[in-house]
Amino acid sequence: TANDLKKIAGHIYRRMVSKEPWGKKFDRSADDEVLEVLATLKPRDQQRALRKAFICALRANRTALLATDVITTPTPTPTPKHPFGFLSQ
Repeated sequence: TANDLKKIAGHIYRRMVSKEPWGKKFDRSADDEVLEVLATLKPRDQQRALRKAFICALRANRTALLATDVITTPTPTPTPKHPFGFLSQ
């Protein structure tokens, strides 16, 4: 559910802030608006979006993320080199 995804996003945020060397520059918890945006993504995409959002905030010399820092474009699924069942020559 969206609420579960929001909790996951909060957990990922807190983990990144506590474990990354640059994490101590940021607030210990994310703004609710940021978590709402992240809740629209799958957990794997949440992590990627957060990493990019942190970079954006660092470049702007901010200690908190903004909802506009979060890019919600999901990571594209790679297409296989060969179709299933047959190998191209």
